[in-house]
Amino acid sequence: MFKPGKSGNPGGRPRGVPNKVSGKIRKMLGDVCKREVERLPANLIALKPVDRVKVLCKLLPLVLPPLPPATDENENGISKRMADLLTQLEAEAEGKAETA
Repeated sequence: MFKPGKSGNPGGRPRGVPNKVSGKIRKMLGDVCKREVERLPANLIALKPVDRVKVLCKLLPLVLPPLPPATDENENGISKRMADLLTQLEAEAEGKAETA
């Protein structure tokens, strides 16, 4: 077998030099992507509004930075402010039920 760091073809492709086939495929995919990006506005306009929103929702994470995680969530994933509002609404609903 070969010694570590030595190949069976010492005169082969040097490290860091891309494979010719991989380079051609990368270029082809790049060209396809470029054409599709150029067609994107027209393709979006042709979609039904609901489908357009679905596509945009899938594309937005690719161009917008992710939001930082909320730090004031409870174990159910509800923020303290939302939990307070929910408690207030429940209390108001109970008060209305008692007076009715």
